Amino acid sequence: MKVFRQTIILLVAFLVILGTYFFVIKPSEEKKKQKEEQEKKILNVDSSKISEIWITKQNGEKIGLKRVNSKWDIIYPIWAEADKFSVNPIASRYSSIEIERVIEKNVKDEEKLKEFGFLPPRFKVELKVKDEKENEEEKNIVILIGEKSKVGYSIYAKREDDPENKIVLISASLEAVIDKNLQDFREKKPMDFVVPDVKKLVIVKNGKQEETKKKKEYIFEKREGGDWYIKFPENTTYVKARESQVRDLLYSINGIKISEFVSDSTQPQNLYGLENPDISIEATMSDGEKYNLLLKVQPGKIYAKKPDRPNIFAVEIQKDFYNTLFASLYRERKILGFYVWRVKEVSIEREQKITIIQRDPVNTDKFYLVSGNEKKELDSSQVKDLLSQLSNIEVVDFIADNTDITEFVSTPKIRVRVDVDGRLTPYSLVLGDETAKGIIGAEESEKSVYIFPPGITEIISKIENIKPQVEEKQEKK
Repeated sequence: MKVFRQTIILLVAFLVILGTYFFVIKPSEEKKKQKEEQEKKILNVDSSKISEIWITKQNGEKIGLKRVNSKWDIIYPIWAEADKFSVNPIASRYSSIEIERVIEKNVKDEEKLKEFGFLPPRFKVELKVKDEKENEEEKNIVILIGEKSKVGYSIYAKREDDPENKIVLISASLEAVIDKNLQDFREKKPMDFVVPDVKKLVIVKNGKQEETKKKKEYIFEKREGGDWYIKFPENTTYVKARESQVRDLLYSINGIKISEFVSDSTQPQNLYGLENPDISIEATMSDGEKYNLLLKVQPGKIYAKKPDRPNIFAVEIQKDFYNTLFASLYRERKILGFYVWRVKEVSIEREQKITIIQRDPVNTDKFYLVSGNEKKELDSSQVKDLLSQLSNIEVVDFIADNTDITEFVSTPKIRVRVDVDGRLTPYSLVLGDETAKGIIGAEESEKSVYIFPPGITEIISKIENIKPQVEEKQEKK
């Protein structure tokens, strides 16, 4: 009983010591550590809480920047989009300014302030910061930048509201991010979106001639699964697009660069024809954010502006994408376009013959010719090669979309069905008569009619005539 009581006493003592450490000593140590860390910095705030940045140079030049969601605007001396790659480093560097060395405290003497370059300061950086502890009210923090140190890569700095009135040395890199002119802070890429994030693109062209003044709308839409579809004026419905062509177009638009800032007036006398633009572009991101641009093509120069902003600028466009918006260029020509490694079954039907080839569901590297209950193994490399050729066949021309395909292929001469893992319905290709251009055919689920190259029937015949491995060995003997 005595031993048990001693054990209880020791346990209680241990718990008291443990509690004292975690609830008294450790918090005290952490506060001390935080205080020491704070003393090493003249400013330490969350960079995402910086809502405005104002930079004033010694010559009186002033630039105001305001955060707008994940971007920045110039709000003084003009209203314009800012280059986030020029502004973000300021917010990042000035949110946490480390002190390299404290030079002197309680500096109030004007001569000393002048000596270190604070009367007037070479730069005045004013930050508006949202304070979470004070119901998101903004407070102003002003950092003054003085002369460069004669030794090392440092500059003199002081915080305007510092109760100790100390002058410190900080890294000169903090000057490099603010020592820029207005043009350096301006956005040079008006359509600076992330290309893979685009889910929809709409280009509207205004006709110039009297007889063609009707607007033409070109729609590019990314659907679930990542496939692109287009609907052009010459299309009656959405049709599958060639991904590489759409991607090139998006990069061309993304690469539009401003070559000259023409006007920043909120009431410009000359709109350079942008009140009636030749081209308007709208790119919608996966998160719903939109990028818009209006273009006016003039002799020797292309003028542009954002619909919701007054700024007018001239742009450089590397690729003349707006004059090559033809459905035939952007349409997917690989109508089947399946992945061979996903093929489960291929069936080829003719008037008096059916050929069925199945992949082994367990040993997926094997293919079999199936006839009733009988299966004969085929040369898998030969099957894969021919299926790859069939998948990569490109149509020669487009005849009709969203149509009754029986009007063009009333009695199919060949029907090819390819069942692919991950696809709800099999690819179903029907081929009809041969014309001077090629063979008329259709993919039944798409309700579109095409002209296929004559070589497609040769590939299909080779697939039908793949001999089982047993028969091949017997023939060799």
